[in-house]
Amino acid sequence: MPGLRPLLPAITLLFAAPAAAEWTPPSGFCHAGAYAMSDGSRLILTPSDDPNLRYRFESGRSGRLYRDGENHYVSGHGWAAREPVELEARTGECGEDWLRLTYTDGTALQGEKITLPAYPVTAMSGEARLYGELVMPADASPAAVVVLQYGSGPDSAIAHNYLQHFLPLHGIAVLVFDKRGTGRSTGAFTADIVTMAHDMAAMVDALPNRVDGIPVGVMGESQGGWVAPLAAGYTETDFVVVSYGLTVSMQEEDRMEVAQSLEAAGYGPDVLALGEQMHHAVMRVANSRFEDGMEELAALKAQYRGEAWFDALGGDITSLLTSTPDAEMGALRQMLDFPYDLTYDPRPALEAIDVPLLWVLGDADTEAPPKSTRQMLLELQADGIPVDLAVFPDAEHGIIAVETDADGQPRLGSGYAGGYLDLLVDWIGDRELSGPHGRAILFTYPRDRE
Repeated sequence: MPGLRPLLPAITLLFAAPAAAEWTPPSGFCHAGAYAMSDGSRLILTPSDDPNLRYRFESGRSGRLYRDGENHYVSGHGWAAREPVELEARTGECGEDWLRLTYTDGTALQGEKITLPAYPVTAMSGEARLYGELVMPADASPAAVVVLQYGSGPDSAIAHNYLQHFLPLHGIAVLVFDKRGTGRSTGAFTADIVTMAHDMAAMVDALPNRVDGIPVGVMGESQGGWVAPLAAGYTETDFVVVSYGLTVSMQEEDRMEVAQSLEAAGYGPDVLALGEQMHHAVMRVANSRFEDGMEELAALKAQYRGEAWFDALGGDITSLLTSTPDAEMGALRQMLDFPYDLTYDPRPALEAIDVPLLWVLGDADTEAPPKSTRQMLLELQADGIPVDLAVFPDAEHGIIAVETDADGQPRLGSGYAGGYLDLLVDWIGDRELSGPHGRAILFTYPRDRE
């Protein structure tokens, strides 16, 4: 679905520039949180791409709020549309915890921020001091605690992640933390899975005694899907959740994306073989950290540049290196000068899992093609690994619903696939998979094996 590629930056699962040493909160950070609306609904407000915000109703409906003046925002239909405007939002000044939504049909909703107790949690992991916040339900002891590994990139998880506000509304506490080199955590930014898994385990171990005796699990979204299962092997956990992550290496993910992009453009085996050749050349450069293969890659780019299939190349890494002019490769090398391991194999960590594991996939995910992951998870389930698998048809990366536009082309819908958020709440609450949850296809690990 090439029309959906703008869903996330082309390098979203791995490559992103490190954060600045001094963290500056994004615009609208003071408005982030859960709101009780006048019609009885509840929504989550978080920063989006600065200076914009994003709203998410508990039902899963969501949209981007584009700043259109002081404390004034507008939104259109769809995940990230601005026009035509269907919704206006107004907020108070920082410290005035109210929100007003007005729809073009005249419907108006007033919202007041819900107070959720939050406690700072810090941990040392190597040389990095990690900063997190434990967000608790407002009026009850939590049924479980989730330590959350945010996806890739330099954004502060505490500023941007919505689950820290959503799950506590349903009796589940969340410890969200800024990865090293992001937000208020120190240390050097990294995309090395082993390092991030040790960081996550350190945050689990730093949980305060106010959650003693409560089941504790780890959850990873996207890139975090490589991290959370490995972290579960470094500390004691009661469950693991992975949303729209992969069971193959980053290198294999890139290869699948290259093939997927060319197949979607209508190309056959001959061009697919050329795409494979480009992928291998790119991996030689990336895995050697630009020390090996530069001349081969430059020659291939010169040979094929201008051909239609070359312009259609996908792949988080392949598209990045093939689209970068040779004169700018040095700058790209500097931008990627942080630890990463494209060949990290997640299967051994998954084979060692001995606690309940929920894995959620979008069957229409073009950012992280799910076919191989689905197959491997079912193999692991058959081998006795306690994996519950939920697959949402017509859902993109992020389990965002896909719809069809007036021209019959796929586009991102106005929120999450129906049943996704309820599925997270229900499974985390009792660690068992049962339905229905929207149109999700459920592959339940048979509990009678225990």
